[in-house]
This record gives sequence, C-alpha cells and structure tokens, in this order.
Amino acid sequence: MTLAVSTSQNTSFYSSSAFLIIIVLIVFARLIRNASGRRFSERRLFTLPIMLLVITLLGLIDVPIGYYVYFAALIVVGLLPGLRWGEGASVYSVDGKLMYRRSPVVLALWAVSLVARIAIEIAFPSNLYALVIVEGILSFESGMIIGESNRLWRKYRDIVSSLTTQGSQ
Repeated sequence: MTLAVSTSQNTSFYSSSAFLIIIVLIVFARLIRNASGRRFSERRLFTLPIMLLVITLLGLIDVPIGYYVYFAALIVVGLLPGLRWGEGASVYSVDGKLMYRRSPVVLALWAVSLVARIAIEIAFPSNLYALVIVEGILSFESGMIIGESNRLWRKYRDIVSSLTTQGSQ
C-alpha cells in the first residue's frame, strides 16, 4: 500500500515538474521573441491581456465569492505599475512596418510571477489559501499587462498621428 501511494506521488511530482519545465521554456522563448520585437497589430497587442483575464476568471470558479473584490482590486493595482513600466515598451518602424517591443521590466515580472504561480499551484494543490495567492498573482499580472498594453496602444496612436500629420503637409 505504501509503495503504491509513493509511486503515485512520484509520478505526480515528475509530471508536475515536467509541466513546470515546459512553462519555463515557453516563458524563455517569449522573452527572446520580445527582444527582437514583433510586428504591431492591435489584435496581437490585446490578445495577451484578454487571455490573462479569461484565465483569471476561469480560476475564480473554485474561489469563494468573498475574495472577488480582492482580485478586482489587485487587477486595478496591477494597472499602475503596468502603466508606469509600460514606458519601457516601444513602438517603432522598420522598413515601413510598425513593430513593438514590450517593456523588459513588465515581461520579467510577468515571467517570474507566472512561474511562481505554477510552482505554488503544484506545491499546494487543493489548498484554498494557495489558490487565493495564485489567483492574486494572476490578477495583479493581468492588470500589469493591461496597463502596459494600454501604454503601447497610446504610443502606437501617437506615431500614427504624427505620420498622418507629416503625410498631409
């Protein structure tokens, strides 16, 4: 009996560790992709914040309703550093194509919080307090990415506005 339980726990540990390693590799690939920049599109810019909000909302299914105000507050609080550190994000032109690069600070905090969130979820499954911490991290992270995306969108609008003004002269 003990051997069966031990084997089951080891298998769970190894599959959880493999999952965490895959997530770390995805995060690393995203960080490298950001360094070279991406072609600007509003759809691409707002896909990440929308996905994070959906994931946050789906995660709230297992959390008592009393915590929802806490999560909403963390989203709002996350907006502030996202807007502030979003200044490090850039929109620029390469061969007539608009490109963008997310803020290294926001991206690094997002990567660390994502890995921490998954590690907490793996280390403390079925624990309400761990779930609240995980969802709190995700809520803050969502707010931060929304703030940064807002800052990038404003920079994009400013560039398009200045190009339109230059073109009409």
